[in-house]
Formats: sequence, C-alpha cells, structure tokens
Amino acid sequence: MSFGDFHPLVIHFPIALFGASFFFDVLHLRWKHQGFPVAAHWNLRLALLASVAAASTGFAADRLVGHFIWPFVPWKTHGFLQLLALAVFVAVWVWEIRQHKTPRQPLPPFWIGLKGLAVAILYYGSHLGAVLADRI
Repeated sequence: MSFGDFHPLVIHFPIALFGASFFFDVLHLRWKHQGFPVAAHWNLRLALLASVAAASTGFAADRLVGHFIWPFVPWKTHGFLQLLALAVFVAVWVWEIRQHKTPRQPLPPFWIGLKGLAVAILYYGSHLGAVLADRI
C-alpha cells in the first residue's frame, strides 16, 4: 500500500470542514448567534490542517495518474482546482490573522462570499477527482 492510497480516505475531512465553515458564516448572517462565527473559525482551521494530509496524499496519488504534469485546461483539472480553492481559504485565514480577528468576530460579507466561491470550486474539483478515479 502506497502513501497515495490514503488519498480517498482523507479527502472527505477538508471537503466537509470547509463547507461547514462557510455554512456557519452564512447562518450567522441570518441569525446573528455568537456561536456561529466560533464554529466557522474552528472548522476553517481544522480544514486547513486536514488539507495538508489531503494535498500530500493527492500529490503521491498523482504519480500513478499523472494528470497534474500538464494541468491545462485548468478548470478541468482536479488538482489545480483543489489547490486554487485551498489558496483562497489560506487567504481568508491570513486576512483573519492580519486583522487580529478573534473567533467571536464574524467575517465581513465580502470574505464570506469569497469562502462560498472557494467552496464551489472545491466541490467541483472534488467531482472531477471522483471522475478521475472512476468513482462516478
């Protein structure tokens, strides 16, 4: 069993956690409960941590498939889209750090929209990964 064989096992964590982080941000926009920004904050951090495992096993798995050697057309390449979404999530995280945002402070609507776009890219890229693995 190779390191890349673990990719299908670990990818579900960042997918679910990034989506949950965005979901809690949207819930806070509607109901203003103080717990929602905290849940969004910790889901984002756990998703970023889980992304390390997902990306590293993904690169190992790509040695077998090799689709990332020539990632053009980018919007049809699973790996490119996943890294693009991850870059947006890292940008949100860096912005939070630079603003000295506490977990209880909600994100501004612009950053919530950006997270929503990243979630959409992540989910589409995940679909492409399932197609690539002949799972759908």
